[in-house]
Amino acid sequence: MLRHISLCLCLSVSLAPLSARADEIHLADGSKIVGTVTRIVDGKINVKTDFAGDIVIDTAKVKGITTNDVANIQLDSGDKVVAKLQFDPATGAQSVQGDIVGNKPVEVKQVTSTWAKGEEDPAVVALRAKWKVRVEAGINGQSGNSELLNANGGIVVKREAPADRLTLYLAGRYSKDNGERTANEVIGGALWEVDLTDRLFWYLKGELEHDEFESLDLRATVTTGLGYFLIREKDTELKVRGGIGYQHESFDDGSNDDQAIAEFGVDYRVDIAPCLSYVHSTTVYPSLEDISDLRIVMTNAVEIPLVSDKSWKLKMGVKHQYDAQPESGVDRLDTFYFGNIAVDF
Repeated sequence: MLRHISLCLCLSVSLAPLSARADEIHLADGSKIVGTVTRIVDGKINVKTDFAGDIVIDTAKVKGITTNDVANIQLDSGDKVVAKLQFDPATGAQSVQGDIVGNKPVEVKQVTSTWAKGEEDPAVVALRAKWKVRVEAGINGQSGNSELLNANGGIVVKREAPADRLTLYLAGRYSKDNGERTANEVIGGALWEVDLTDRLFWYLKGELEHDEFESLDLRATVTTGLGYFLIREKDTELKVRGGIGYQHESFDDGSNDDQAIAEFGVDYRVDIAPCLSYVHSTTVYPSLEDISDLRIVMTNAVEIPLVSDKSWKLKMGVKHQYDAQPESGVDRLDTFYFGNIAVDF
């Protein structure tokens, strides 16, 4: 009997520190959750538990919180303190306790965010712009009875901030068949989108294009307008846009064309599966002077990750370029297929 009592005492002593290290979340319905509070943000408490893994609790359902590790605590007053959260179930009093702040009474709803001591404020990190770079290229050829070379590729640089997005791009296409060029095209531009609301945004776009086989020395377009996210989720994005602008074209024969244009477009991206994504873009440029004089650019592509971190991808697709009133001897529709290796940095 004495042996059993001694064993129980030993277990109680050994488990006491584990129990003391646990955080407690007291719910408004009287129940209690024991675990580790990893973060509080946007009215949500993230808790790591042994019985249910990581769970998220709405602060509106919480009566009090007790934490055993010091953390950075942001209050709705704007104050930031390094302290613990302390709740007394008997009195219902909630407070923050720290060396500098002392014992300061608060309410759970006044705690806007917490993060680990020594780490940077997540709100500050979120406000930083993120840069992304993609380089892609594809090439195929043939030698022997005939000589064939097809190459295409480009680079895209994106800057993403919480309220705006900047995209810079440069793409080219070159083909040679039995010593004669059959394609020689270069397109470069910039697109800036600024959020007005969570879904509505304003944009400014500029683009330069040269296409030898459209007899086009230079096409320069500048457009501006409004866009709207119909779907804006992590794995699915659908947005439409419309605006007006100006277009200048100069051709091989020395002629020029300047006109006011409109722009209407749709962009769609969806992650069909972890190993497959689909992207689509269609842009229509009708002339404001003659609506039958329009250009359409459409791209459809699928992307397949080649490595586990998805930094290398195989991108396959088709691009259509339609010009309702092309130069003499030039087809209205230009279509080409591509299969590129894309690398994201």
